Amino acid sequence: MNEQPTPTQSAETGAIVASLAKAQGAFLPVHRNRTVEVNLKDGKGKYTFAYATLDSVLDATRKALSENGLCHTATVADGVITVTLRHESGQWFGSSLPVPPPSQGWQPFGSATTYARRYLLSPLLGVASEEDDDGNGADGNIAHPVADPLQPLWDALDRTQMNTAERKAFCEKVLGRPVPTADTIFPKDMPVLLAALEAPKAPPATFLAGAKELNAALDKLAPWGSSCDGLPAKEASDLKKAAKLAWANGILRLPVPVSAFAQLKPEQVTALVAAATAGEMPEVDDLPAWANEVKKTTP
Repeated sequence: MNEQPTPTQSAETGAIVASLAKAQGAFLPVHRNRTVEVNLKDGKGKYTFAYATLDSVLDATRKALSENGLCHTATVADGVITVTLRHESGQWFGSSLPVPPPSQGWQPFGSATTYARRYLLSPLLGVASEEDDDGNGADGNIAHPVADPLQPLWDALDRTQMNTAERKAFCEKVLGRPVPTADTIFPKDMPVLLAALEAPKAPPATFLAGAKELNAALDKLAPWGSSCDGLPAKEASDLKKAAKLAWANGILRLPVPVSAFAQLKPEQVTALVAAATAGEMPEVDDLPAWANEVKKTTP
C-alpha cells in the first residue's frame, strides 16, 4: 500500500490528547505475534518479518483506553476506511485510507480493511505494531503464526496487568541485567521469570494504604495511654508497636493472634481502621513484662 493516510480532527483536541497521554502510560506491550513471508516481485527470493495483529494491538490497549474515556471506531464508505479515536468529551481525531472495492473479491477486501485498521490505529495510539509494511493478504503474501517459545511468559505477564515500564523493571530486577527490549529475553530466562511471577506477592497497594491509615488512626487513639511517658525513643517506639498489636488483637479476637499488621487481611485492616476512628478501646492483654522493667529503670 503506497497511499498515505489523510488525517482529520475536531476543532478542539486538548481533552483527548490529555487522556491519550495517560492511557499510553498504561498500555500493555504489543506482542508481534505473526511472521510474514514476503515473496519478492522478481521471484528470486523472499524475506520474513514479524508484526502484531490487530487483535494484539486491541488487547494491549483496550483497558487503558476505556479507563481514560477513549474508544475508537472504523467505518468504510466510498472506497475509504476511516479509523477515529473518540473521547467522552466529544473531541476526536482520525485518519483515512482507500481500500480495494469488494468487487475485487471479499478476501482481498477483508484483508485490506483489517490491515488498514491496524495501520491507521497504531499511529493514532502511538504504538509500534510492525517492523515493516505488511499488507500481506491484500498483496498475496503468506502470513503464519510465530511459534514463540516465550509465549507462556508473555501470557503470565499479561495476567499481571503491568504496563511496559513495569514489566521492563520487573525483568531487569529478576535477571540482574538491562532489558532494553523483549528481544533481550531468552528462552533460558523464562523459568526464572515465571518462578518470580509465581512467588508470594508483596502486599497490594490498597493494603499498604490501609495499614498506613490504621497506624495514623492508632497514633491519634494512643492505646498505650501514658505507658510511654519518659521512655527513651527506641523503647517508646517498641512499646507503641506492641500496644497497637494488642489493641488490634483485642478488636479482632482471632483464634491465633497476629504478630504483625502484615498478617492482616485487607478486610480486617478496613474493620480496624473503622474501630480506631470510632475510638474503640477493647480489653487487651497486659503490656509485655519487659516494658514495665524498662519503665522502672528509666530516670
